[in-house]
Amino acid sequence: MRIRGSALLLFILPSLAMAQIPHGQVFTRIEAVKSSGVEFTAFAPFQRLEGEARQPALWSNGVNEADILQLAPAETQQWIATPLEHMSLVLPRAEGDLVLDLQRVDMTATRVVLAS
Repeated sequence: MRIRGSALLLFILPSLAMAQIPHGQVFTRIEAVKSSGVEFTAFAPFQRLEGEARQPALWSNGVNEADILQLAPAETQQWIATPLEHMSLVLPRAEGDLVLDLQRVDMTATRVVLAS
């Protein structure tokens, strides 16, 4: 089960990171919300595993070193109980934390057109 969750993160996290590049509509929208004074609450649901979990023998030949994240159940349960409208998702890395500012939106409420 851990491997499935980790594999899923490998596909989701790059797309989230791309949303932080300062050229798209998501970046512009988040910056506008932040400049209006809205506070983004830090949310750190993962802890970084150290030691043998980072060794290349556990991964494919193309990976020299990896940051392995483990979901912290207590933080996740707290977030599920009290969902945040605006949060800064903190992902721990060896080089320093990666912080993704996220806003809850209803993607189906605006500009959705179904063509037949």
